[in-house]
Amino acid sequence: MNELNEECRMKNEELKKPDSTTVGQADEELKMTKRHLTPDREYNKECCGSNNCNNNSSFYILHSSFKLCSSFNPKKKVMFLGSSEEVLEKIRREVYYIYHNLEVVTYSPPYKAVFSDEDNRAMIDAINKADPDLLWIGMTAPKQEKWVYEHWDELDIHCHVGTIGAVFDFFAGTVKRAPKWWQRHGLEWLYRLISEPRRMWRRYLIGNVLFLWYIVREKCGI
Repeated sequence: MNELNEECRMKNEELKKPDSTTVGQADEELKMTKRHLTPDREYNKECCGSNNCNNNSSFYILHSSFKLCSSFNPKKKVMFLGSSEEVLEKIRREVYYIYHNLEVVTYSPPYKAVFSDEDNRAMIDAINKADPDLLWIGMTAPKQEKWVYEHWDELDIHCHVGTIGAVFDFFAGTVKRAPKWWQRHGLEWLYRLISEPRRMWRRYLIGNVLFLWYIVREKCGI
């Protein structure tokens, strides 16, 4: 696993935003190489220009990055890859309403468990053609992270890339976020499990146990 961590660090230098506060905390706990999975709050500092930024949510980071990009002239380009065309249309409207100085490009990939070579090529070409200043990818975890890792060398871009999953729906307003108390205590995953048990039970009940086991194994050198 150490060899894989080093490969991830070297290959994904720009891929700094994990789609989970817990993943960021685990990365800190393991004291991995800084660029492997940079904790959310470090990216918050980068966005806000302040060490007092301590909101760890992907949703907050999305807004922070938009504020940063919209402060530049000329206009910056933000790309959303993932979700349905309906959700992407709402995202385009929401971004235009709040952040006028941003150009938004979107791409909705086919909804399937495994992408074909043609699907992958179409997504890669769309990203490279857009050449965004900021790229957000939302195709559910861990599918989105695996896709970026597998195709990283084919992406001819030089920008921050974030895999943010459900934040697409949060930003579009199609899915309700957990109340503030759940967010502050890192329990947004539990709220989502309670809200959508049939869809989320495998990810959180099985996935979380495996995640904790991998963390213990890595920390203890098993």
